[in-house]
Amino acid sequence: MLPQTLEDLYKKYEDDPSFFHLKRSGATRLVPGTGKFYDPDFIIIGEAPGADEDRAGVPFVGKAGEILTKLIQDIGYTRDDVWITNVVKYRPPGNRTPTKLEIIHSTPYIKQELTFLQDVDGQLAPVILLGRIALSVFFPGESIRAQHASYMHRYGKTFVPCLHPSNVVRGLHSYEYLETAFEKVRKLL
Repeated sequence: MLPQTLEDLYKKYEDDPSFFHLKRSGATRLVPGTGKFYDPDFIIIGEAPGADEDRAGVPFVGKAGEILTKLIQDIGYTRDDVWITNVVKYRPPGNRTPTKLEIIHSTPYIKQELTFLQDVDGQLAPVILLGRIALSVFFPGESIRAQHASYMHRYGKTFVPCLHPSNVVRGLHSYEYLETAFEKVRKLL
């Protein structure tokens, strides 16, 4: 039976034995999506919670989250205007990248989560896919570097891939480079 509410969906995820290993290896809680649930201006999907997110129970609250918040604000919105979530809802041990199996098991959940986030007119708000993991769920085989700040369409929805803000934290890319993807989303709003 399909979950009827977002809370039901998260409960099903929490009870799914596919993720018990993450709970046993240090994740302290499921980190659900947060922000504007009904009629979000846009949606942001990352890969998985880190240590800060695991402690707080909220996605994107660490250093990468600070950058994400600034990117949102720089296009005239706040975190309260958007829905922010992750593909994998539990912190992988040592903040490692989620495994292929964790992504496969999480994919139906994130896709169903999007169905609960319809706009007033029944359309899904634009979706920013942060990093290669989020991109791979909706566009398998595509490169995040090649698709960064492009418009991609699937399921009648518009997606904008963006390098993960952790790339700025690690000094691999500039803040301005990530801004290009958020500017693309702003043009859709």
